[in-house]
Amino acid sequence: MKKLLELLVTIWTLFFLIYFLLYMFYFDNLCTNIKQNNNWDYLQTISQIWECKATLVCWINNVETNKQNNITQWSCDKKINNSLELDFYMNYFSELYFNFVNDYFTNDTNEDS
Repeated sequence: MKKLLELLVTIWTLFFLIYFLLYMFYFDNLCTNIKQNNNWDYLQTISQIWECKATLVCWINNVETNKQNNITQWSCDKKINNSLELDFYMNYFSELYFNFVNDYFTNDTNEDS
């Protein structure tokens, strides 16, 4: 049972690490490579939009239509996942650090009085 648990933890860690690396370095390129071309007709545009949606890591953003309801502008962007963003962790740990420092010095000055 212990070996099975170790194996599951190892597999989950490897999966998360690989997904994290793909998220950081590949998914953004994947999404930005799916682009709009103004010379395309309606069906080509729709097929590119569906290609973007089919990736599961991209989403359609900034969709603009004209008066005939034809799509004139759109972009394919990477879905934002806060738990995989480096800024999320940097902000979290800096907030913890500043709260700790603030509490430490606040308690220190109260004891001196």
